[in-house]
Amino acid sequence: MKWIILATMPFATTSTVAASNGGDATHGLMVLIALLAIYFLPWFVARSRQHHATDGILIANLVLGWTVVGWFGALAWSVMPVRVATASLDYEAAARSPAR
Repeated sequence: MKWIILATMPFATTSTVAASNGGDATHGLMVLIALLAIYFLPWFVARSRQHHATDGILIANLVLGWTVVGWFGALAWSVMPVRVATASLDYEAAARSPAR
């Protein structure tokens, strides 16, 4: 019984604070947005780095991000080196073209 009370203590404190300020919905909305931003941080990092596996990181974050290991795995994947597409060069055509 003692463990249940200790486990639910943060929720009780939060609800009394929310009730004392009139149940302000903007506070809850700001907290929700902040938590979603933290949750999708691996995807934001991958997108900003233009990672080649951004879609895979998003899917892994959606499916496994709720676990701590899955979230850190997606974050580690998002900071891995980005594979750059190399353009195939036609050296023979470049040699035949006149120099400018």
